[in-house]
Amino acid sequence: MSDFVRFIEVVLAHPNHPRLIHFPVVLSYLGVLVVLLAWLRRDAFFERVAFYTILLLALSTLPAGLTGMLENQAYYAGNAPNAVLKITLAGLLLLIAAGTTLWRWRKPHILNGSLSKYAYVLAFIVCAGLTTLLGALGGIIVWGA
Repeated sequence: MSDFVRFIEVVLAHPNHPRLIHFPVVLSYLGVLVVLLAWLRRDAFFERVAFYTILLLALSTLPAGLTGMLENQAYYAGNAPNAVLKITLAGLLLLIAAGTTLWRWRKPHILNGSLSKYAYVLAFIVCAGLTTLLGALGGIIVWGA
């Protein structure tokens, strides 16, 4: 058997959720950084980066959440600690990230608005907070309380 085939077998034998959860985490923190840079520097480049970051956050939340639910069934018989809370928070993360993406898509100059810029930046911060909380709850599943 070739080393490549063995590598694929090893990769497929392990859970996918731990591999996928890092994308939403990194994208949420990066989003806060670039949206603050865009706002404080009034920089269109950073604003576009922030938009694409929140878009990718919304998109990466789907596979991370779906694999989490599937692996909760496969490895914990649906009884992982805090599973319902994690599903609820992941759904909220998806709604906020997707809603913020759509809002920005429809209103490209959102950071120029008087009150809208505060809500837009706050949405990024809330997403980062949710990924932090989801990570902590995932740590409880893996390592215990």
